[in-house]
Amino acid sequence: MSSRRVTAISPTDELRDRILGTIYGNCIGDAIGLLTEFMSKEEAELFYPHKDLEYDMKVKDKHQSRWKTGDWTDDSDQMILIMQSLLDNKGEVVPVDFARRMLHWGKHGFPELGDKAGLGIGTNTHRVLKHQLFTVEPQKAADEVWRMSGGQAAPNGAVMRTSILGIHQYQDLGKVIDNTIAICTSTHADPR
Repeated sequence: MSSRRVTAISPTDELRDRILGTIYGNCIGDAIGLLTEFMSKEEAELFYPHKDLEYDMKVKDKHQSRWKTGDWTDDSDQMILIMQSLLDNKGEVVPVDFARRMLHWGKHGFPELGDKAGLGIGTNTHRVLKHQLFTVEPQKAADEVWRMSGGQAAPNGAVMRTSILGIHQYQDLGKVIDNTIAICTSTHADPR
């Protein structure tokens, strides 16, 4: 007979564990994903013939060498901006607040992490951040940038930052979807 002891986990502890798992999973996955970002499948297989990637295996090319070993990209930085905005707005998604944080982060990054500016900002996001309406009407700014591209640009950078919104108000799928759309359309207006 086994003497193994089973410990129950409280619903509060389970929820906390899931929240932390989402945050850590996003940042760790982002840091590992950086190792192959912008590489073709063939390049990734050439540089990483083994399937188990580690932070210190990073190829020192023009793109990856911009980050410290083990660092995550702008995708996780922007997820942190969403979390800060949610905390400071009592759990409400406020696109204007998120836009102001994005603009500040784009100029300064997270100095407490050694950043000098936001690193890895895509072309579309950069154009939206520079739009004169961005900090007052971010969705309108994003839409104008998209229309100025002829409606052809279909960047997907906004979705990379939204994992945290899957656990915020998770009991209401409609709210999760609405919140995610509100944050995504702050920089990416393409409706496709």
